[in-house]
Amino acid sequence: MTQTNCIVVIYDNTGKIWYQGSGLGTPDGLQYMELQLEPGDYVESMDVTTTPHTPIVHKGMVTMEELKTQIEDLTLAMAELLGV
Repeated sequence: MTQTNCIVVIYDNTGKIWYQGSGLGTPDGLQYMELQLEPGDYVESMDVTTTPHTPIVHKGMVTMEELKTQIEDLTLAMAELLGV
């Protein structure tokens, strides 16, 4: 089971994030959204053109194994391009 973090995201009318974190509670008079995120993920901005507003989430940390696989794939692709 994957652990999630409960956070509050406070944002303005343009979707700019002014605060995201836990332990703050929910503000009165400000736009906010309570979210459950995977560890390492964060909200880049809010899409305020949709109703309800939609968080644009950046997937955070990748594992060492994922990085190794990505390096191997890029190395093979580069070798193909160079004809090696």
